[in-house]
Amino acid sequence: SASGDERDNREFWNVWYVNDQGEAELVRRAEYDADAGEVRFRTDHFSKFAVSYGKTTFPDLNKTPWALHSIEVLAAKGIINGVSKHSFQPTASITRADFTKLLVETLGLQAEIGTFSDVNEKDYYYEAVGIAKTLGIVKGIDGRHFKPKDFITRQDMFVMIARALTHVGKPLPVSSDTILSGYQDRGEVSAYAVEAISSMVREGLVKGNNGKIEPRKNSTRAEAAVMLYRLYNYVFG
Repeated sequence: SASGDERDNREFWNVWYVNDQGEAELVRRAEYDADAGEVRFRTDHFSKFAVSYGKTTFPDLNKTPWALHSIEVLAAKGIINGVSKHSFQPTASITRADFTKLLVETLGLQAEIGTFSDVNEKDYYYEAVGIAKTLGIVKGIDGRHFKPKDFITRQDMFVMIARALTHVGKPLPVSSDTILSGYQDRGEVSAYAVEAISSMVREGLVKGNNGKIEPRKNSTRAEAAVMLYRLYNYVFG
């Protein structure tokens, strides 16, 4: 039976599908019922499944306490990792390739692999970026180049999330840009990002920072984790 701590921290319970090669894949629509003391999930096939409970943390998360829970939950689900066992580097900027990989893994997206001229088959993010291209989540700088090692801006992160939601049956409702009137820097939002950010603000996915959206600022690893945590719960919660 689960201990009191395990019952109170239901987000750290996870179900894994184990394939014939012994590889584990996260079952995203699973929920721990504290009253029944059971983990419940739906599946359309009979297979091997494993249940886990665990919390992974990093010593340097004290730099961003507001992101602690998001990072620990995503780490427990195997979606996000530290740069080492002892460091997450939450205040470091995140690259376009790394965020794309995390977004694809958070939602479990699948598709044929598209290509960019500056993304190599040997790159660890090759498959994720290729899936995102095929689905139209990323379009590249000029249609041919992705610039995977450039740091991603917050507004590009928001736009990618908005596009991705259409592929999991959760398209964002259209929202007027007047919803951005309360943000001091709304004028800094690029035209291509206004619709996505407006809809995400309406849905509570984007909340801003001290009255600002900071659309052109590079996203940090901690900020990306918080966004992906909100996204995970928006889709699967």
